[in-house]
Amino acid sequence: MSLLASAMNPLQFSSNGNLGFSNFPSFKEGVSYTKRVPNCQKCGQHGRKSRLKGHKRVCPFKDCNCPKCQVVTERQKLMADQIKIRRRQRKDTIMNFTREKITATLNAAAAVAAAGPLPYLNNF
Repeated sequence: MSLLASAMNPLQFSSNGNLGFSNFPSFKEGVSYTKRVPNCQKCGQHGRKSRLKGHKRVCPFKDCNCPKCQVVTERQKLMADQIKIRRRQRKDTIMNFTREKITATLNAAAAVAAAGPLPYLNNF
């Protein structure tokens, strides 16, 4: 690879042939990763281990008011609020970007219309 090509290409080949991604775990050889299996936190506070999928309605501790379960409930509410805020911010960002794009397009169209009729090119 020439010096110019390496200066223009931010992705460099590492010694093992990967495009600069050798530090990421998914590219390391011999390392196996298991899929994450979430467990019910309320059951976990009471010494049980239950998979979370399909467990929400049948959790024996869903209405438990012990101090440990209250902490779990507060944390769940806090996380739900953070997700709600993040989604609202993303939506607002998209709406503002769209609004700015529409405004710029309308301003450009108004400027063209205000400039008068476009001259015809007879000798083209």
